[in-house]
Amino acid sequence: MGGLIILATALLLTRIDRETESSLDASILAPIQSAVESACERVLIVFPECEHSLGQGTPVYRSGYVPLNDSLKASLDYLYEAYQQGNASPEAAYWLVAGYVATGRTDAARDIALRARKRHPGDSMISTLDAIIAYFDGNYNRAETLLRKVLEANPNNSVASINLAVVLVEQSKGAEAKGILTRVIERHAGTPLAERARAILDDLQSQ
Repeated sequence: MGGLIILATALLLTRIDRETESSLDASILAPIQSAVESACERVLIVFPECEHSLGQGTPVYRSGYVPLNDSLKASLDYLYEAYQQGNASPEAAYWLVAGYVATGRTDAARDIALRARKRHPGDSMISTLDAIIAYFDGNYNRAETLLRKVLEANPNNSVASINLAVVLVEQSKGAEAKGILTRVIERHAGTPLAERARAILDDLQSQ
């Protein structure tokens, strides 16, 4: 009987651990998601998971830093602790880094993004976020390389496509950027993602 109780307890703890690794509580995620979405409305670059909440028009800022309030700090601290203990899923790692980027903590974001890419190789969202950090750093060659690798694995990744177009514009590669943006507009007609691509394309054509 005692052995069965021990076994049942072990199975329950294993289930809890797996649930912690595979999902995020909405109350933890909400402040970070809101901050990242706010940042995404202010910059040309698009954060993964925010493509459905993009505002209209062309953002004018190169950085979209959001003030750090108590609830946002608490959520980021929670995810950081989980990440340090090795219990963070790729989703948790992504939102941790994205939250750091959104609040201007780029040094911490850069360090965790590099480690997260090693811990979760092939995760397109983390790789795209690493490219966004490189873009904010002004390291356009690195950003381009990372985004092209994401698109090699998934040519239909429209978030990475728009971000690559933005990076190419910074490198005076406007012709390729126009082609990429046109394809996104055609593929996602009537969506916020297409509107963002259209805004960038119109701005590029007016130069």
